[in-house]
Amino acid sequence: MRAALPQAEIPTNWVQAQFASVAPAMRSVKDTHVAACAQAILANDLYRDTHAVSLLTKNIRDFGVRKLAALGIEVLHPDAFLLHRFQQEPAAVAAAFSALRSTLSSAPPPDRLLERLAADGQALTAAAMHSAWQQGTVQL
Repeated sequence: MRAALPQAEIPTNWVQAQFASVAPAMRSVKDTHVAACAQAILANDLYRDTHAVSLLTKNIRDFGVRKLAALGIEVLHPDAFLLHRFQQEPAAVAAAFSALRSTLSSAPPPDRLLERLAADGQALTAAAMHSAWQQGTVQL
């Protein structure tokens, strides 16, 4: 993880410094640290030329989506994020999916892993990937 995203490890004091700036956008205090991490990425310019950060969560209701968007924090459900990535770069997402399958000790066939993906809440992504796989446009 550190090699792929060297700026992903954010010092605690940077996160704590952002609590006040994101608190008004939060519907649940227990998730303030998550938004504060995203804000710390922007405030400390960890990814040069990045003006927005995507925060992925299945628990969208705890985040003030519009208020965070005004701060440059986009709140997305994982299915929306993955589907968009698949639509933009189907071969790359399919390759990542295939690599994931190869790391699982059960080595599930593609359709079984897609079923698990859908059951976990990524139904739109699973359906799009299944369709592309069936059409032969991607290898899973």
